[in-house]
Amino acid sequence: IRMAKVAQSAHIPLAPARLWALMRDLERRPQWDRSVCELTREARLVPNGATILQYTAPLALGLTWRWEGEYVTFDPPARSSVRMLRGSALRPFLQLAGSWTLRPDGQGTLLRISVQFEPRLRLLEAPVARRVSKITSDSLVRLGRLAADMSA
Repeated sequence: IRMAKVAQSAHIPLAPARLWALMRDLERRPQWDRSVCELTREARLVPNGATILQYTAPLALGLTWRWEGEYVTFDPPARSSVRMLRGSALRPFLQLAGSWTLRPDGQGTLLRISVQFEPRLRLLEAPVARRVSKITSDSLVRLGRLAADMSA
């Protein structure tokens, strides 16, 4: 199954370790990440000792949807990837995975966020891709502002 992919990059004015800490701060995440209303993290007693992330994400018209994901990659402060394990009935995706890649870049970090997804309805792939791209772009702008405030 081929998944659609959206990827965006931005220079963020914080060193990778500081940016990583900011991005992983669960209370600050909704301040910059437009794809997250609420996020919790818990270690589950499963064979691989996985860390499970529970997201509440905006849908439309004030509605939200919930999903649970697990780390596929976790290599601080360079990269992480999360894939959706399950989602609520209102979920817009059959499959969803997101990743961050952070690389030192001058006085800051080059951050790349990519999202791969399969929409529940294939005919909605193009509009969903546009929406995911806009959310990702807006999130990078917000994160850049938050980082600039922190480094000032």
